[in-house]
Amino acid sequence: MARKNAVPRILVVDDDPHQVAMLESMLSQAGYQVVSASSSREALGLLGRTGVDLALLDVVIDEMDGFEICRRIKENAATRDLPVIFLTGERGSLRMRLKGFEVGAVDYLLKPVTREELLARVKVMLELKAAQDELKDLARNLKDMVEERTAQLKRALEALEEQKAFTENVLKSVPQALFALDRENRLLTWNRVFEETFGVPPSNFPLGELPGLNNLSNHLESGKLRNGMRLPLRRRDGQVRTFHLEVSFLGEGGGDPGRPRVVSLVDVTDREMALGALKGREPAEILKELDRLRRELSGRYRMTQVIGFSPSLMEVTRMVDSLRQGRATVLIQGESGTGKELVARALHFDGPHADKPFLPIHCGAISRDLIESELFGHEKGSFTGALRKKVGLFKAADGGTIFLDEVGEISPSSQVKLLRVLQEGTFMPVGSNETIRVDVRVIAATNKILEEEVRAGRFREDLFYRLNVVTIHLPPLRERIDDIPLLVAHFIEKYNVIYGRVEDAVRDVSREVMEILQEYSWPGNVRELENVIVRA
Repeated sequence: MARKNAVPRILVVDDDPHQVAMLESMLSQAGYQVVSASSSREALGLLGRTGVDLALLDVVIDEMDGFEICRRIKENAATRDLPVIFLTGERGSLRMRLKGFEVGAVDYLLKPVTREELLARVKVMLELKAAQDELKDLARNLKDMVEERTAQLKRALEALEEQKAFTENVLKSVPQALFALDRENRLLTWNRVFEETFGVPPSNFPLGELPGLNNLSNHLESGKLRNGMRLPLRRRDGQVRTFHLEVSFLGEGGGDPGRPRVVSLVDVTDREMALGALKGREPAEILKELDRLRRELSGRYRMTQVIGFSPSLMEVTRMVDSLRQGRATVLIQGESGTGKELVARALHFDGPHADKPFLPIHCGAISRDLIESELFGHEKGSFTGALRKKVGLFKAADGGTIFLDEVGEISPSSQVKLLRVLQEGTFMPVGSNETIRVDVRVIAATNKILEEEVRAGRFREDLFYRLNVVTIHLPPLRERIDDIPLLVAHFIEKYNVIYGRVEDAVRDVSREVMEILQEYSWPGNVRELENVIVRA
């Protein structure tokens, strides 16, 4: 057992008291501390109680010889590194020397031992031991440094991943088309709205080669691009629309056109047409038109817009009609694509709080680390990436409705906060001690069987009962095949209008096609049917 910054302590083990006394005298005069033992049992006891820096062992002691003592020293993790020098009177016994080295000794001394040889051998072995201890300390310190740096890098990578997820979620939520360009005007990244508007290009694709954006590319290359410009651009569906453009340059250097940049595009065609239509009209006419538009917008989210007359769907309509005037928490269960958000919007917009906010959030699309911040907000600096204070959706929806789509994906910590909002109407933002009170109707939806999630321990039972005040079960499309002809007709009419098809408009589908549509199981439900009609 090594002892730092202390006088070296040497253990002498020999059953000859005269030999022990002689060795003690030589070593003590040289400045060493000495402890001695006359038996193997005593020697092992001293090793267990006393810190020793080197051991001198007689080969022949008692029933447990020096070899066995050395073997036990080396088997013990606390004394494994202790240097052992054997004392022997058998000059020139090669077999004995080899056996000593095999069990872990570092040297031999022949009796009678001279003072000069004893002190020289002891000094060399202690210096070697000190050097080994120093190397081990350095290795240990290096290992600790590497582990600490590794932990720091891991935390930094986790923070980067968190920031990346946060940025991606921000991009998903932005309502305008966003994309980033490098110095050569190649596309680096873009958001979902860009894909829906202009298509999905390959990475590093030249902007000028993307159909519909040639005009924008020409303005970039000529240096004529300015913030606030309006440019006619062709969408992926072939329509030419007017877009308002904003450019943000990345890094330092002002508006150097050679630097990477982020471009946002907002379709202002309808706005410009509306403004043009309002020019020269009387204020009373404008107010009347605004009232008509409000009524039209409200009607878009009523159950009258739900297509179908199957008994199961009529039961859903009846339940929505009975719940729309109240504020009870509602749990909507159904497979993906059955229209859970449409029902949630109908509950809100067909009720007395239609003029208040309706804020939907897809809990499964946001990482579990960020969902709490999205729902309840956070204070600046409350976690890595929290660069400014954020108002959560519950605060923003005060007086209105929040729609928690895929509520089964919420993390356990967020489930606790959600339970408190449902019970008390209060919550605390991340990193804040302030309690905020809100009046928000909660409508939740899931395609999971929450009872099974509760039994599996993934969803709180008390939260389930708070959400399950009233449950609406949406039937899958395969259980309402008689509604498929009505849905097909609705989608054909809808996309004829969207794509501006008049003379070449699609009117209907053949009987054979309709039979195929009604025989298919539709795992993606109404959403899948709509996509099929669009592609056709």
